[in-house]
Amino acid sequence: MSDTRTCSRPIQSCFQCRKRKIKCNRTYPCAPCLLRGEGDVCREVDRSLANSSKTTVETLDDVVHRVSLLEKTVKELSSRLPNHADTVGPKDYTASDRQHATTKLTSTNSKDNNKFLSTIRSSYGTASVDEDVAMMLEDFAMGHRVNRSRATQDLECEPVSPFLYPTPASQDGAFGHLGHSLLSFPHPSSPLDAMSPVFGLAEGHPLSLLIDPTVNITAKLVSLLPSESRCRLLVQFYFERLEWYSKVLHAPTFQAEAEHLMCQIAMATPSASNPDPVPSALAHISLSFLSVYFMVLCLSLHLIEPGLCRQLNINFTEATELGTKMYSAAQATFYAGNFFANHSLEALQSFILMGVYRQNVDEADSHWALLGSAIKIAQNLGISRLGSESENRKYTGLWKSLVKRETGRRVWWSLIFDDWSHAAAHNGAYSVHPSQNHTALPANINDTDLVEGQPLREMPETQYTEMTLSRTRYRFVDLYRQIVDNMQSPSSSGYGFILEMDVKLRKMQEEVPLYFQDGSSGEALSKEQLLATAKGVKGLELTLSLIMGETRQLRLHRPFLFRGYKDKRFVKSRDQCISSARAILGYLKSNDEHCAILLKWWMVLFYGFAASVVLFIDLCHQKVDDAPDLEHRRAELREALDLFKTAEHISTVSRNAIVLLEGLMSTLRH
Repeated sequence: MSDTRTCSRPIQSCFQCRKRKIKCNRTYPCAPCLLRGEGDVCREVDRSLANSSKTTVETLDDVVHRVSLLEKTVKELSSRLPNHADTVGPKDYTASDRQHATTKLTSTNSKDNNKFLSTIRSSYGTASVDEDVAMMLEDFAMGHRVNRSRATQDLECEPVSPFLYPTPASQDGAFGHLGHSLLSFPHPSSPLDAMSPVFGLAEGHPLSLLIDPTVNITAKLVSLLPSESRCRLLVQFYFERLEWYSKVLHAPTFQAEAEHLMCQIAMATPSASNPDPVPSALAHISLSFLSVYFMVLCLSLHLIEPGLCRQLNINFTEATELGTKMYSAAQATFYAGNFFANHSLEALQSFILMGVYRQNVDEADSHWALLGSAIKIAQNLGISRLGSESENRKYTGLWKSLVKRETGRRVWWSLIFDDWSHAAAHNGAYSVHPSQNHTALPANINDTDLVEGQPLREMPETQYTEMTLSRTRYRFVDLYRQIVDNMQSPSSSGYGFILEMDVKLRKMQEEVPLYFQDGSSGEALSKEQLLATAKGVKGLELTLSLIMGETRQLRLHRPFLFRGYKDKRFVKSRDQCISSARAILGYLKSNDEHCAILLKWWMVLFYGFAASVVLFIDLCHQKVDDAPDLEHRRAELREALDLFKTAEHISTVSRNAIVLLEGLMSTLRH
């Protein structure tokens, strides 16, 4: 750049040195950039940009972007006015003219129905163009960046300019089809930032108070990853043994992005095969995806099995410590990317996987505290209004992608499941009101059948797929929310409501085996036959679905458990609680291999402990002179205790349950 200078102005410091506020020797590439390995991105800052007070997002967002969208809005409204409107003065525009304009607007609105179905906001409620325009203008004034970006796409059906919101997808050509979110990680703070690689924290980032701006944050985070061979083994283990539990990722998409990540790291890392590394390759890594990647590694290490330990050549303690490190790295990536300001689907996926880990290490309250924020981010992205693929809708922006829409539905319902299923433990409060949920259940489809650019080939409900467990538990949690609502209602429906919900739950429990049938066989197998023949992940999912149904029955009737010992009207609830508790523990004991795996998960331990508490209450109400019956009930509790001990080396919650159950049993001996 300095070789062809024609102007007489002083040479400016390079952009990278100015950004880091360090001294530059003003040659290009300069010495500090060469020492940092960033010579390929070293360039002089243009003086007009350097001296201007409008070099931030305000210049683009508040001027160019606003004017652009206002012009489109005026054009859109003008096209809907009556043909003679432009020749009529204000005084001549009579009521009949207004009526004519309204009629034409309504007619046009109906003709363009498919177009307006694309808008996330207008898909439900008042489908008024006037109201939409008014709210768009409010979005500009009030700084709702996601909404106004979406408005641009809805009016033009074009993606947001990559200059305004650059993403790894828009910068990395061949990988553009992976379709990252509208707001990239990290969000550029100026036009210069938007067009250059980002190595350190952006100016004004909260962590910049603690971290030196010259630190290459992305390189620091990437250096925490295990070796590539270990990463590949851990990712493979996750999708073969663990992904069924949360099911918020699309395996082919994740694996493609993971390969891209490995390529970026390899380009920036010196090696025998890469003697001339390109450090700037790290600048285009998506921090939101990197956080998801860290959490996949974390859960694989946290829930590791002996076979994988041998492959990785590490022991269980080392795996646990490395898993904790991966969790911390995921959190660091999360906050370095400023997920509160930069909303993305990947950030929500990472949050959900973090919740699985948090619950297992006795940090359920931490997960609950942030769950509300995650739900608001999802709503802001429009995930709560994705509807169903069977609807005649047209999507824009991020949601043009079928894979993204289906992944969004998985994420949204996973957030709902956490929100509703734990509401009773938090004073019956939850964040997602059913009237605000306009997203259909995820499709009953395997990941390999969900392909971008191809029609959605959803399987029948009675055909088992990778999504069967998720869809089953989402149905159960919807009934459970109704139970929680009734508990919180000042005018409770009484015992009649309990009996009514009992019928609904029982019907749903009877349908569970139908969802796990093998479509290739001509006959439907019974629950017992399925339990005996279902292997691997399918067996785990079936067992968990059956346990879930019994747990919902137990939670429904438990408020009347004590009364059932004194009042004959509630004997049904007492018997149902005891029956469900025994069934839950029976399912866990039915298969040692399944039990060892299932009890690693916090939710399954929660169900098992709830069953044990019911059996303990029943034991306390038995007559002392009935020795055989008392001994049988004590044996049931000892078996439950032994079950929990199989997972105490992994789960803090399991250790808590063991201590509590042993304490309860010791009180009976005294």
